[in-house]
Amino acid sequence: MTIAAVSGVRPEDLPEGITKPYHQFWILPDGRLCGLMRLLFHWTVHVDIDFTGYRERYCFMTPELAIEAMDQWDGTGDPINWHKHPSTRRLRPDRTPASECLE
Repeated sequence: MTIAAVSGVRPEDLPEGITKPYHQFWILPDGRLCGLMRLLFHWTVHVDIDFTGYRERYCFMTPELAIEAMDQWDGTGDPINWHKHPSTRRLRPDRTPASECLE
């Protein structure tokens, strides 16, 4: 069981060294903390952030696509608009479920 699952970690509960790279945070209905971070060529949303890191991430081409996805996602299934889910090696070249394939 993660710390987030036990206590519902919020951004203000975490040290600045963990939260500083994030541009925006969301708390899913199940209590998981998510954060938007800029990478070199795209943006990523880390899911289930806690004191030890994060559990999974989704990659987005723009911050606007990520923000739209996170504003609508209830934490079940996958959010919309992503183009890569690294832990499962899934790609969605045009960001739709119909285009999904494996890396």
